[in-house]
Amino acid sequence: MKRVLPFFITLLIALISVAAGRALSDAYIVQRGDTFLGIALKHGLTQEQLQAANPEIDPDMILPGTRMIIPPSDPAAYDDFLQTKFSEDLLIETVRCFSQGDIRSQCLAEIVNPGQRVVYNAELRLTVTDGSGWQSESKTAPALIQLLPGEKLPVLFSFPFPFLNDHQLTAHVDNLLTTAELTSGLRLSDAENYSDVQILPGGQSASVTIQLADVERFSSCQILAAAYNAAAEPIGLRALTLDEFTQDVNVMLYALADSISSVKIWVETY
Repeated sequence: MKRVLPFFITLLIALISVAAGRALSDAYIVQRGDTFLGIALKHGLTQEQLQAANPEIDPDMILPGTRMIIPPSDPAAYDDFLQTKFSEDLLIETVRCFSQGDIRSQCLAEIVNPGQRVVYNAELRLTVTDGSGWQSESKTAPALIQLLPGEKLPVLFSFPFPFLNDHQLTAHVDNLLTTAELTSGLRLSDAENYSDVQILPGGQSASVTIQLADVERFSSCQILAAAYNAAAEPIGLRALTLDEFTQDVNVMLYALADSISSVKIWVETY
């Protein structure tokens, strides 16, 4: 039987818990003969770490005079630096976790884009630590490729065990990219798709019919449907990828806890 944890798990969101002085970075001006990998190794970093700190720079086309950010090489300080950098474009809000009997736990969070640029290809990680220090991780990505400026989307993390009272959660952003414009997809407006939502008796499930207009324009489509309780907290999520289109798409949503009060739909096409 599904049950919500009867306690609030302390969430340590790394991107807002940076210790003073640990996230400092340096600047480096590219010199003639430099290579991206050489600069990384010179500063005790991997190429991937240096790329994450400088996503706007093509590692194969660095030019003399280019200014690069050099993050700290210490693992803890590097993670602090990265979370601080990513927090300019993506924030992870409070995580709620639900135990499903003795089988597994699922955690729902909401991510927010506080900036002015489109975020895409975000990678997220949730770490659970018990009272003895044992840890387990769940990695996920938003169901939609893009997170628009000012937008908030629900995300789901899954663990193959139930949580106990002494578990602590830490949320991280592992990677993301940003752009000034929409990239590979098109977010459909409410005028371009019509959703009929029927919350079934008892409030534990909802039937959603999505009517897509001009489906011949698209090669594929990603649909995200989320259920919310009366406090506007996400309590259920369903994502679908469609490569063959029909005019009507039917989705069933189920609540992990509480009762469904409302449903939100997002449609992204490619």
